[in-house]
Formats: sequence, C-alpha cells, structure tokens
Amino acid sequence: MYITAEDTEVTEKNVRDWVRQFNNELRTHYVELDTYYNGRDKLNKVQTELDKSTKRTINDIHVNYARMIVNNACGYFMGKPVSYEIKNKDFDKAVRELLWRNDEQAENMELAKTASRFGVAYELMALNNDKNVYIKSLSPLNTFFVVDNTILQEKICAITYWTRKTSDNKAKTIGYVYTKDEIRKFEGDDAYTFDEPETNPFKPCIPVFEFWNNDEHTGDYENVTEILSAYSKLISANFDDIDSIANAILAFINAELNKDDAKEFKKSRIVQILGENADVKYLEKHLDKEFVQYLREAIRDDIFSITHIPDLTDNSFSGVKSGEALSYKLIGFENLRLIKQNYFEKGLYQRLTCFMNYKKLKNTVVEIPEGDVTITFYANLPKNIDKDRQIAELYGKGVISRRTAIDKIEIVDDTEEEIKRIEDEMPDVGDINGLESLNDDEEENGKRKAERGIS
Repeated sequence: MYITAEDTEVTEKNVRDWVRQFNNELRTHYVELDTYYNGRDKLNKVQTELDKSTKRTINDIHVNYARMIVNNACGYFMGKPVSYEIKNKDFDKAVRELLWRNDEQAENMELAKTASRFGVAYELMALNNDKNVYIKSLSPLNTFFVVDNTILQEKICAITYWTRKTSDNKAKTIGYVYTKDEIRKFEGDDAYTFDEPETNPFKPCIPVFEFWNNDEHTGDYENVTEILSAYSKLISANFDDIDSIANAILAFINAELNKDDAKEFKKSRIVQILGENADVKYLEKHLDKEFVQYLREAIRDDIFSITHIPDLTDNSFSGVKSGEALSYKLIGFENLRLIKQNYFEKGLYQRLTCFMNYKKLKNTVVEIPEGDVTITFYANLPKNIDKDRQIAELYGKGVISRRTAIDKIEIVDDTEEEIKRIEDEMPDVGDINGLESLNDDEEENGKRKAERGIS
C-alpha cells in the first residue's frame, strides 16, 4: 500500500529507490489484477508435443466476470451522484463550481471503479493554465505514497510517473513528486534529474488523495482470481472438446488400411471396408454433461458469494417486484456498499479540505469544522413508491419532521430544492401528502403546525 522510508529526504537517489521498490513490490500485484479486468489472465495451459504434432486446437477463452463484478458493484455504489450540504455559503458556491467544472459524477465513478479493481484509487488536484482548480484520477499502476517508518506512517510525499520511449528507443521515466511544500518534476533512465521546484499552491496539503475500497485495500475480485481462472479453464476445455471432433481418431475394426489407402480416403472421403464384421468409427471422449453444468453453476455461485456481488442476471431476481423486497436479497451487497462509502467519504473530505486550504491561502492546515459539510450517498435501487407513501403518512401524523420526510423519500433527489419548491408553490401548506385540506382556514392550519412543532 505504501512505500516506507527511513530516509525521508526527497533526493534523486531516494526517489529512484522508491520508484524501484514500488515497481518490485506493489506494481506487480496491481498489474496482475489488471490482467483479470481486461480478460488477459494466463490460464496456464501447456501445449504438449502430441498437441503440436496433431495441430490440436487449445482455446484460451476468458469469461470476464472481473469486469462484471466491478460494473455491478460500482453501479450500485456510485450509480446515483453523492450530494453535499455545506453550511458556509461562499465555500458551498466555490465547491459546486469546482465539481460542476470537473464533472464530479463521472470522476467519482472512475475513482470507484479503480478502487474496485485495485483496492485503492488516487486523485490529483492541480491548477490549469487559467489558474482554475481541476481534479484528475491517477492510476495505482504508477502512483504511490511514501511514508515514514513511525507507527503513525506520516506521509512524506506522493509520486506519480510514467515511462516513454525516446527517439533512440530507450525507456525514459518522467514523473512528479508532491510534498506539502513543493512540486518537483523529475526524469531520466538509470539516474533522475530534477527541475527547479515549484511552490505547492495547496500548501500545506499534499494535493494527492487516496480512496480506499475497504480497510484491507483489496479489490472486489481479488479474493477470487483463482476461481475466475478455473471458470475460464472449464469453458475453454469444453470448446477444446468441440474442436477436437474435427481431429478425432478414425478406427478401422477388422479391416486393413495402408498409407496409400489412407491418403485416398482423406482426399475422396470414400472408403471400402473388406472383411467379416468390419467397421469404421471415431474414437471420442464422452463427458458427463450434467457434471460439467454442475461445475459451471458451482463455480459461479462461489464467485458471487465470496465477492458479495450478486449476479443480477440470475432468475432469482426476475420475480422481485419492489425495492423493499430487492433490498432483502441484497443485504450482503448493501454491507459491501457501506464499507465502500465509509472509505470513499474520507477521500472526498481530503478533496474538500485541500480545496479549502487553497481558498484560505494559509500556512496552517484548515480543517473542515465538524458538521459544516455533510456528504450523502445513495444506493442505486429501483424507486420504492410504497415506502415513500409510508414516509409521507408518518409526516402527516406528526411522527417525523418535514425535512426528515423529504430527505428519506427516494423520488426526491435534492432535499433543499424540494423544500424551496413546496414553499414557493404552497407557502401555507406544511403537509406534503395532502392529508391536510387546502381549504382549511389559516388559524386551524396554524394550530396543527404548532402541535407538530412546524414553524
């Protein structure tokens, strides 16, 4: 997850050593996970000498459940955009402009999918040529943090880099080091050279944020990679058997066939059988189709049960009529979403804190006061109209407040905007489900509101 350093000074030698350590220890693991997501994992199928001589077909068919797992997990987790409630109006306006300019919904989805694949995702905050703040996701394949060797693991810097081919076909590394005070560009092959350092405009925050997938920093399909390969091997082996029909051995029983006869048979596809009880038949393997189908279903069940990602194409979901019934079937999925939410929220607060420090332009870290910013996530489930009606009835009976009712109703996307609409359209009506008659006199309606504690 991190590169731990005893010498925390940012020097050419240390940066080179940190990059080399990352490549040897962390990147290889990320590359392996990436091969599963892109359907390029090795199935470890070895072609024997017999296979080569007979030109037998060996299939490498990859059933890309890894991508399906990521898409289902992130569609449920981040299919609906997060919402923000910020008490400071000036900061709220600045944040909404930042998020709108950077298409935050698409950015968050990309971060969620990256974290689902690798267990962690990174985001950079920087200034463009117009001095506008922008945010951009960084790949874990070439981004990492360096921390000190204390129990607190204080972050020293973040490093992101990439490798390019030069005109003479040599590999050249180009990258950036982000510390609390400076941003330094480096490049080279065996040795790195640094450009003049630039002041970090987000000082004293390191403008790179991490978004964990869970507390173990594991991807959603990381624990089932062997099972994913096993399923692909099973499918490949079945197609091997189908292809082998064309290369099946032809047996002549109680008959003789010399080489010339064999060549003529291969050309004309006609053979004359001589001899008593002579026969010709292919030698074929006979597999138990029911057992193969059992293996397929068993492996699929293991994949989805271990990852807690349901197979939404399964027939068991076809009869689900309401969001409430569906929620019971997705309890494991919901638990997984809540874990993602807890750690993703930390990344979003890092983003907002860094942006606030840029706006404040102070040399000490400006923390977001407790309660000043509320971030709300939404599970991407079908709308539950029956549940919304029940919530409205609770409000009508005075059990819950109007704000709570509107906030919990699924068909409402923006609580503040919905309250404003109600006040604009029906300023004297506090009942959102019409239980109070619009023809009640003002005094009687005021008494009812007072009994419920509504201003």
